[in-house]
Amino acid sequence: MTDPSRPDAGAAPPPAEQPPVRVAELATAQRLGDLVSCRQGANPFANAVAGLAVAAVLFGVTMALALLDVARGVAAATFAGSVVIAFLSLFALLAGFTGAYLYTGGLVHRRSGRLSAVRWPDVTELLLWRAGGRTRLAGRPLCYHVVTRSGRRLPIEAHVGEGRDAFGELLEQQVRQGGGQVVESGPYAGPPPP
Repeated sequence: MTDPSRPDAGAAPPPAEQPPVRVAELATAQRLGDLVSCRQGANPFANAVAGLAVAAVLFGVTMALALLDVARGVAAATFAGSVVIAFLSLFALLAGFTGAYLYTGGLVHRRSGRLSAVRWPDVTELLLWRAGGRTRLAGRPLCYHVVTRSGRRLPIEAHVGEGRDAFGELLEQQVRQGGGQVVESGPYAGPPPP
């Protein structure tokens, strides 16, 4: 829901001034029309470095607890946590750089330098992957999955911010106008998309 008292309520996020050249060339070749909005995914290197920093802190706590010979259970838990976080941080690098560019006639999706273009009528579903649990993020979108007629799934990160994602709202609107369905997904609606 949008707050009508806010001057930017319901406004679409501004489009990029200039999309990357390869994106613009693909959009032109596919005749997707005008750029409406864009979304850049998180930087995989920054995510990996942040994760490794947390893992290093947990490992330091483990070493301090081991040297003091106290709280062996806590030391074991912090060590396991540091290993898991370090491992997951390396997976952040595999995600690569992502981006989505909404045009009046379709979408250009970028993942690790590979571009895909899809027209709105070729999108069958938009899966809204929502957070579960009892945290402040519960029910908010974490990711969108654009599903095409050929079965491709194009993931797009959600940016929740203050509780709404104007880009996501615009994406939902474009999918519906193109004849696709918007489907609730995530812990509240079932397993994640494959």
